[in-house]
Amino acid sequence: MVQNDRRKGSMQKLNSLRRHKTINEKLYIRSALVHPALKSLEEEGGDVQSPTKKSPVKKKQVVEGDWGWYLVTVLPSGSSVLKGQIISKCKLNRSVIEVPYSDINEGVDTLPSNSFRGLPSGLPPDDMVQLSHLHEPAIVDCLWKRYEASKIYTYSGTVLLAVNPFQSFSHLYTDHTMNLYWSKGLGAAIDVEPHVFAVADNAYRSMKFALETATPLDIIDQSILISGESGAGKTVSTKYVINYLCNVSLRSISVAASAFRTSTSVEQQVIQSNPILESLGNARTVRNDNSSRFGKFIEIQFTKSGNLMGANIETYLLEKGRLMNQGPSERNFHIFYEVLSGFSATDRDKFFLGKYEATDFKMTSQSGTFDRRDGVKDIDTYNLFRNAISCMEFSDDHVNSILSVVCGLLHASNLDFVEVTEDSCKLSDSNKFLGPVLKLFGVTEDTLGTSLTSYSTSMGGETIVRKLKKEKAEHALQGFVKVVYGALFTSVVRSTNAVISVKEGDSTSTMRRSSLLLGQAAIIGVLDIFGFESFKKNSFEQLCINYCNESLQQQFNKYMFLQEKEEYEREGIEWASVTFPDNQPVLDLIDKKRTGIISILDDACKVAGSSDISFANAIYRNCDSNPNFSVSKRQKNYWCFQVDHFAGPVEYETAGFVEKNKDEIPKETTIILKSSTNSFMRSLVDILSEPVVAKEGIRRSSITDRRRGPPLKKFNTIGSYFKEQLKLLRVRIDSTNPHYIRCVKPNAELLPRKYDAVSVTEQLKGAGVLEALRVSRVGFPHRFKHSQFADRYRILAAREMGKAQCVSGEGLSETFVQTISQKICEYDQIPKNKIGNDIVKSVGIHVGKTKVFLKIGAYTGLEGLRSAFMAEAVVVIQAKTRQNIMKGRYQSIQLANLKLQCLARRMLAVKVVDDVRMKCANKAALRLQCWVRVMLAVKLVERIKKDEAALIIQTVWREHRSVWNKFIDTMVDDSGAEGFEVIPDNAERKRRKRFNIASWLRKLRGNKSTGGQKKSKSAFRRISKLIVAGPMRLGSTVRKAPRLTTMPSVVE
Repeated sequence: MVQNDRRKGSMQKLNSLRRHKTINEKLYIRSALVHPALKSLEEEGGDVQSPTKKSPVKKKQVVEGDWGWYLVTVLPSGSSVLKGQIISKCKLNRSVIEVPYSDINEGVDTLPSNSFRGLPSGLPPDDMVQLSHLHEPAIVDCLWKRYEASKIYTYSGTVLLAVNPFQSFSHLYTDHTMNLYWSKGLGAAIDVEPHVFAVADNAYRSMKFALETATPLDIIDQSILISGESGAGKTVSTKYVINYLCNVSLRSISVAASAFRTSTSVEQQVIQSNPILESLGNARTVRNDNSSRFGKFIEIQFTKSGNLMGANIETYLLEKGRLMNQGPSERNFHIFYEVLSGFSATDRDKFFLGKYEATDFKMTSQSGTFDRRDGVKDIDTYNLFRNAISCMEFSDDHVNSILSVVCGLLHASNLDFVEVTEDSCKLSDSNKFLGPVLKLFGVTEDTLGTSLTSYSTSMGGETIVRKLKKEKAEHALQGFVKVVYGALFTSVVRSTNAVISVKEGDSTSTMRRSSLLLGQAAIIGVLDIFGFESFKKNSFEQLCINYCNESLQQQFNKYMFLQEKEEYEREGIEWASVTFPDNQPVLDLIDKKRTGIISILDDACKVAGSSDISFANAIYRNCDSNPNFSVSKRQKNYWCFQVDHFAGPVEYETAGFVEKNKDEIPKETTIILKSSTNSFMRSLVDILSEPVVAKEGIRRSSITDRRRGPPLKKFNTIGSYFKEQLKLLRVRIDSTNPHYIRCVKPNAELLPRKYDAVSVTEQLKGAGVLEALRVSRVGFPHRFKHSQFADRYRILAAREMGKAQCVSGEGLSETFVQTISQKICEYDQIPKNKIGNDIVKSVGIHVGKTKVFLKIGAYTGLEGLRSAFMAEAVVVIQAKTRQNIMKGRYQSIQLANLKLQCLARRMLAVKVVDDVRMKCANKAALRLQCWVRVMLAVKLVERIKKDEAALIIQTVWREHRSVWNKFIDTMVDDSGAEGFEVIPDNAERKRRKRFNIASWLRKLRGNKSTGGQKKSKSAFRRISKLIVAGPMRLGSTVRKAPRLTTMPSVVE
């Protein structure tokens, strides 16, 4: 009956398929990885017949080339065969594909042609939630096309998928790119691509928003979980996340706080901690050239204002077995190759390296691999290591001590032993590496030789010393190297934490890091832990690593599915349930008490004389009933077992499980270190002497103890300790809001521009991406409390709501939600025919009892509206502010203008007055000058006149005298014949002269004369008067009188 029902169902589906596949229809056909019709022949090892060709096809050809999705056009065919003309490129150069309808249920699928719909430009969307169909081929094709277009980041709902390009994309991580995502986080209306910066900024903004609005019961801390296969790019993504958070912190520092910062900020120190850990804890593996061989959880501590206070690093499960055993194409830890490449001649002499190369030491030459495939040079990474050490402010002695241990281990790996007897041996005295080991470690040859070639036990109060064989001594040397390097790694991690961490109440440290108040601090945790591993030989380390990935995958499933479902039911939200794979049986297989693999291994370690074989038999007995555990006859012969993990089955070899789980520290090793003259070597003893809880670099900070759950217990095995450590990590992650970055490895060859669809599909399946996509589509990734929702989005309905309350005792106001929903429809331009009766649910808003749940589209619309409103508000505020500023500036200018005008008028008035004064002064001066000149001229004229008058008087006088003398002579001649009469005195003489002149004048008047003579007479008349009056009147008269040119003739 059941068989008939199945047949009937198959016929109905077959008829349905035939009915929908019309001629010339375009659709996608996916051919089987191994076609079901060929399976029976392939198992027989012969050639197989292709379903599309009559020629035989080899199995290898079918497996590698016939898998994939092809776009075809349906051709006419028979009733039982679907035939299509291939449009897309086919690896087998096939043009036509024929698939029996009966095989569709057994490996061949068909999809509509619009299943791979992308953007109008032809590039798939940056968020795969927008794909028309959420199925495996659409997701793989979307990543493929974006990868070919150099778009390595793609959103899968709230999860970021990062495809490793295996080449430098430095242009994606510039300061300009950081500014874009910083501006976007502040609400700038710009479009940005998916990016690791976007995830970091989202975590930072969520933390700040929670600090400002959350209640004491709300989750404030954030975490960024970066996962993926080895080689998928987790370490690089972690580095960029930390760089972005540190740069964001630098932007958030106030001017007042920045005054207390030193030249080396805590942000720089947090960034520089990464090169140190990479050098000491990373190595080249088959899958990755820079694989982290340890896990780390970095807690970055922020103040309420977003200022970075400090950080704390916790490490998990350092792979110390790599120190003395490396597989093919693998290397030891980077630090050993870096010192050999980067040391100067002085350093080489100081650490006794001379001209040694990596080929000269056992630690670095076992695999025959000495370089890296990614092109990174060891000398460059060594320089980065030294710069980071300097930034951490390690002293020179501390750095030299670290390098002494590293170089000492290099030399120690070349030590050898010489058999003394069959049961004893000793260190080879002729070994040239023995001297450098003794000097670098500061120990004596006797102490080192005795500790490595013997061991002591205490029985009945007596100490018994026994010699070791050569093989066991070599094994003891390997143990010594592992123990010392593990202690060195822990010491460096602790020293780094001492620099970058902040303790409560440390005011000096607070000021140096420019922290504000330590209260209300929040944390963003960044988890970079080893990816899922599956090699040809898998041991205890791979089991722990894969167990960790299983636990983190369960946390992802729980967060994405279980918690979502429970919260939706609690809030009364209707949603379509999504099924997801539950890996709890795998975790029970590994960590369940008594019957779990780790518990059985711990029990084996407690029993004296237990071995790996007894452990294997124990798990065969106790774990056989678990569906995820399997053992074949071949595996039992080699003491192996298989676990079906979420990412695929992995086969483990039990060889070495018991010894690695014990991880006992030989007492002889502590004796060697205690006897050292080097204080740093002796300090490693303190690390080794601590309980197992303090190993692997764990160092607590008082700020974060409240978030870490109960204190760790003391454990005696690595497995039990790691299990407890992982549980506490889960507790801490569960107390945060997680953000996920899934790193994808496009191919196993680490080649750029190569995309292996099969490998990518397996990784996506293991990461639960498809299920997460479905949850993102039907779920509500964004949610707010009623009060938070109203506070954040009230501005969008402020005009409609007026003074009405958005939140009341009954919940959100219906008017408020309706208004916002209507605005989302207008913003997204949703046609009216697509809006149902309930507009609120149509846009993706569901109001719960205490929270509002938003789908991605609704959240994007609300944020877009809010950003647009805020942008407009900012413009208005800026306009008003500029108006007030310009108004004040105008008034200031106007007042200044008035003052300038007053000053100018005053200056002009002063100038006018000065001009008037100058003019008046000039007139007065001119008048004075004129008067002075007149006076001077008058004086000059007077002087000239005086001179002229004197000259005239003299002339006239001389002329007169001459005339007078001549007249006297004439008169004498006329008066007497007998000559001159002697005049007795002057008085007589004067009387006679007057008499003679008067008689002369009378005589002259009596004569007849011409007109000129008349004038002369008149002149002489006046002269005669003047002669009597005196010389002054004579000069004046002479000037007025006509000049006497001729002498009047004397009339006889």
